[in-house]
Amino acid sequence: PMCRGDMMTSRGSFLFFVPWEGYTLVGTTDVKTMPDLHHEVPEDEIQYLINECEKYLSPSLKVRRRDVMSAWYGIRPLCADPNAADMSALSRDHVVSHHPSNGITFVSGGKWTTWREMAEDCMDQVVKRDKELGKKAGPSKSLETPLIGTGQTEFFPEGYHENMAVSLSQEFDLAHDIAQHLVRNYGTRAAEVLKYADEASVKG
Repeated sequence: PMCRGDMMTSRGSFLFFVPWEGYTLVGTTDVKTMPDLHHEVPEDEIQYLINECEKYLSPSLKVRRRDVMSAWYGIRPLCADPNAADMSALSRDHVVSHHPSNGITFVSGGKWTTWREMAEDCMDQVVKRDKELGKKAGPSKSLETPLIGTGQTEFFPEGYHENMAVSLSQEFDLAHDIAQHLVRNYGTRAAEVLKYADEASVKG
């Protein structure tokens, strides 16, 4: 994309370009819909995204309908706290609510990119309400805990870095595309995966 700032659609929502396995995922979030377990992306929405893409791509690139390999969407709820005084306010963030009768703490709304914060906020409220549990539980460590494949390992003591595929290829005499595939899928655990590989099939 040829853009130095935020990419926005004509509807005023962010437009995302995400590289994935040799393809590009393009998306945004800006359409109201009714809940449906078996939904398909309307054809006009696919064409809308194609048109929006062209605003940020090189003029020499023409995105055609047949270039779209797949299309899907997910439904994200806009939540209101049932115990809040103002029931008219909807949140695009998540809402943590405690049911006063049954004692259950609920978390609603949110999105994939905020799942860690959602869990932390929910557990903070649970711990805060249960004094005995609060004595045993310390502060959340989820923000500082590396995801699997990003932390330090024996082969990658410095953790995840951009030259991991090169290091893996050189150390194990791997074809570079195989090293890249392993790093993309297993991160800092890529070297451990190689213990189970047929040596002759992965050599460069």
